[in-house]
Amino acid sequence: MPRRMRRLRCLQKLPLLVLGERTPYEGWGRVAQLEEIRALKNVKGDLFIQVRIPADARYVLKNGQQGGYLSEHQRLTRITFRFPSSNFDEALLEDLQPHPSLKDLKLEGYCGKRMPYWARKEHLAIFLPNLVSFYLQSCHKLQHLAVLGRLPKLEFLRLEDLPDLEYIEDTTMSKHSGVVGAWKSEESFFPSLEELELWGLPKLKGWSGDGSNTNQRHGLLLPSFPCLSHLRIEYCPNLACVPLCPRIEVLTIVDCNANLQIVQDIESGNPDYEVWKLTERDISN
Repeated sequence: MPRRMRRLRCLQKLPLLVLGERTPYEGWGRVAQLEEIRALKNVKGDLFIQVRIPADARYVLKNGQQGGYLSEHQRLTRITFRFPSSNFDEALLEDLQPHPSLKDLKLEGYCGKRMPYWARKEHLAIFLPNLVSFYLQSCHKLQHLAVLGRLPKLEFLRLEDLPDLEYIEDTTMSKHSGVVGAWKSEESFFPSLEELELWGLPKLKGWSGDGSNTNQRHGLLLPSFPCLSHLRIEYCPNLACVPLCPRIEVLTIVDCNANLQIVQDIESGNPDYEVWKLTERDISN
C-alpha cells in the first residue's frame, strides 16, 4: 500500500487494504501501516483487508500503541478479513475491532483457537449490536465462538470449513451466567435470523455442550428460531439435533448424520413438539 495514505483525509472509497510484511520503505512496518488505517476515518461502504504476513512473523505493538485502528470508522458497513495461517491472528484481529455500526462481517482463514475479546462469548452482541450478516470461512483452528444468539439484528449466518468446532454456542460462559436458561425465551435466541448455513463441520456435535442439544421432553427446553426460514446443512456427520424451526420454508440436508433430528413445534404456544427424523433416503434425496 502507498505510504502516507493518512494524509487523504477525505478518502471515502478503499475497496482493498493490504497489510504486508515487506515494504520498500525503511523503518515502515506493520504498526506504521495500521496507523495509516486509523487516520482514514471517512472511508465508507465495503473494505477488504488482506493480511500478507509470513506465518512465523511476530506481531508486537511499539511506541505504546493500543490498537483500535478501525474503532472510529463508523461509515464502514461491511468488512472482510482474509488471514494467512499465522500465530498472531487473534492479536491482530483484536486491534482491528470494527465500529459498532458495522452490519456485515466475514472472516477467512482466521487461525486463532478462539475469537478476540470483542467477539468472544457475549461480547459480540455488545460491541457489534447492528450486525446483520456474519460469515466464518476456513478457520481451521477455531474451537470457540461467541454467543451468537444474542445478536439482535443478525439475519444471515454461515459457518463454513471449521474442522475443530464441536459446539456453536460458547458453553464455557453459559454455565455461569444463565444464558442457557435465557434460551427458553424466543426473543433472546436469534430474534432476527432468517438464513442459517452450516457447511464442512466434521466435529460439530450440537448447538451447545451443556445438554440442551437433546430433544428431551422434560428438563431444559430446546431453543427456538423465531424467524428462520432457510436452513442448509452440509457435511456435518456428527450433528444429531437442530433447535426448533417453527417457520422453516426451505430445508437442505447433504452428507449428514442419518439420525439427524430437526425438532418442529406442533402448535404455536404449545410446549409439545414433533421430531423430524431424517432417514438415509431423505438425506440422499
